[in-house]
Order: sequence, then C-alpha cells, then structure tokens
Amino acid sequence: MLWRGLYPATTLQNVPPPLWFGDYFATYVERDVRQMLNVRDLSNFRLFVRMCAARTAQVLNLSGLAADCGISSHTAKGWLSVLEASYITYTLVPHHMNFGKQMSKSPKLYFHDTGLAAWLVGLRSSQDLALSPML
Repeated sequence: MLWRGLYPATTLQNVPPPLWFGDYFATYVERDVRQMLNVRDLSNFRLFVRMCAARTAQVLNLSGLAADCGISSHTAKGWLSVLEASYITYTLVPHHMNFGKQMSKSPKLYFHDTGLAAWLVGLRSSQDLALSPML
C-alpha cells in the first residue's frame, strides 16, 4: 500500500502506480501547478518536488531545501505553499503542552499520498519495477 498509494486509480481501477503517477505528475504538477506559480525553469521545480518527497517526515528546513535546489528561500516557501494548497504536501506542527515550545518547534513535511512520495524518490515495488521507467 505504501508504494501504490491511495489514489482511486491505483486502488480501484488497478492502474499500475508508476504509469499513473507519471501521468499525474506530468499533467497536474508540471502543467497546472507550474502555471499557477509561473515557474520558468521546470527542472528546478521538478527537483524541488522530488527533494520534498525525499524529506518526508523530516523537520522542514526551508533554507536548506532551497539551497539544495538552487533557489531562494522565498521561492521555496511560495512553491511549498502551492503544493500544500493543492493537497500534495502538508506540514505538521508539533504539539506540546507548553504553547511557547509548540510555537518555537519546527514543523515536519509530509505528502498526502505515500505512493506519490515513493514514486518521486524512485522507490518501486517488485511488481512495478518492470512497468515503468523512473522519473
């Protein structure tokens, strides 16, 4: 289930996840989200999304993420906010009894669908390895 994700096409219609995620990424993320953000360099945006997937469940460090992608922190923040608004990613703020600590701790970055995150970083199930080339 981690590799397949929970999108209806991969669970109910038995579309092979590598094929579906490739099409999804190309049509929705690369075309639609790119137009919303007016992204000029698609390779930087693609790298940014893949780096976000590689950092799933880790503390979000926007400046480090931006530096690894060769973009500014401001650009990374804008790109991440669109990914969150389109339900690709979300940030989870830590919960503490002390409100001050809760506000000072860094959030963690997550993808709504584990299959998409796995596909973006190149993880495949043994069944899916022969079906589709990697991103």
